[in-house]
Amino acid sequence: MQQLVTVHLNLMIMWFCIFQFKSNYTNIFLSKNMNDVINTWCQSNINFQRNLPKVLWISEDATRVSSKVKYDSKTNKLIGFTMPLVNGMPVTDSFLATSAKRIQDYFQNGIRSNYAYVVMAQPLSPSAPGYCLSIFGTNNRFIADDLMKRWQHIKLNFKKRGIIVLGFASDGGTRFLKAMRQAA
Repeated sequence: MQQLVTVHLNLMIMWFCIFQFKSNYTNIFLSKNMNDVINTWCQSNINFQRNLPKVLWISEDATRVSSKVKYDSKTNKLIGFTMPLVNGMPVTDSFLATSAKRIQDYFQNGIRSNYAYVVMAQPLSPSAPGYCLSIFGTNNRFIADDLMKRWQHIKLNFKKRGIIVLGFASDGGTRFLKAMRQAA
């Protein structure tokens, strides 16, 4: 029952992150790669400083958003295009606004994101809050292999920091079920 409540709370936090994403594309998670976010979280997370169990559950899901492209002056990037995936991870240095020609190419050839995709980490302790590891725009066109690679990447990065990822959760989409079946 406690795990069900934890997953429910994690999903509520995910929806909050998605709401924030919908209202403001320029977000800390869009300008950092997941390794940096994991590192920052592990260094600053007070739950692990209080000797709570270093065990996490990862949840991820996407929701449809209104497609729009914005310029982020802090990162000199166009936010709102679907970033390419390399080993299941979004390439955060995509869509740099280095020239007018490049920006024109992005609008002519880039694919606008029409989904916000959120990856959350939930420590398995009733008093520990969840944390948004990543939120990025996507066109929701990826395969189970992309999921497997992303999950492996997340597991390895937490393992380097002495944290165990117990499992992954999402809705019952066929890609997720296929990836879970392959991972088992």
